[in-house]
Amino acid sequence: MKFSDLKNPAAASAVIKDFQKRFSAKVCLAPTGGCSGGIISAHTLSAEGMLRPIARDGHVYAVKANLYKSAPIGPATIGLLGIRDTSVFNGFCAVHDKALFSPIEDQPLACTPQQLFIHAYRAIAKESYLKRKQSESLPTPDVVKEIHGLPKDFNLQFSAEVLLWMEASLRGAEEIERTKAEMDKHLVAGDWRRVMTTVIPFAKPPTVVCNFVYPPDRDFEGNYLQDFENWEADLSQLMVTITPAGSGGFALLSHLDTANSAPRRLIE
Repeated sequence: MKFSDLKNPAAASAVIKDFQKRFSAKVCLAPTGGCSGGIISAHTLSAEGMLRPIARDGHVYAVKANLYKSAPIGPATIGLLGIRDTSVFNGFCAVHDKALFSPIEDQPLACTPQQLFIHAYRAIAKESYLKRKQSESLPTPDVVKEIHGLPKDFNLQFSAEVLLWMEASLRGAEEIERTKAEMDKHLVAGDWRRVMTTVIPFAKPPTVVCNFVYPPDRDFEGNYLQDFENWEADLSQLMVTITPAGSGGFALLSHLDTANSAPRRLIE
């Protein structure tokens, strides 16, 4: 369905604008006070250390989204973006962004405990910023009815699958926030070795870079790693960074030392 095919495109446009506003909200996620310099567009991928080495005339291939435009495979496409506009979020003030990430922005990557911790922390901070917003982004049934021109007294209800998605998204946000809170404590204490990292060196610079978090579900043989159905226990997270470094590069696979066996079993 095209955007113009909707009964009420204006209502759909309002939802998109609210969605974009929600995901561009400005907040500083640093665990200490003293914010200054305003909230900036913080990079999850270092512009100079990670993006510049793989750039073409200052641009890299990245996911581009236009929620107002339909496409054969959805609103997201792959296209060239300027490195200053790639992988940014409004999650830190200028002072804290500089202070927290200087060890990986201003120093060559030597895989010191602090650098490995900071790469993992950057991933969990970005996920913490996004996850709760994801759980809050679904329009209400009344808004859906307005978009599609359904009568106000029409009994529209979300399916069990949608309700489960909403609950799972909220649960996931709470998990990530607890993980970040734990890492915040170690960050403030300078206890870098509480993050365990497997470092995989590359002989040549990688052509793809990333920094993300995910809870391992299965190993490479398809064996189940942790119980996603048990909502009483938090899932353990794996923080992944792939980055150039000098004439080569590294894959950094990190997890907290309090994690369950899932990250270690996947790596091993």
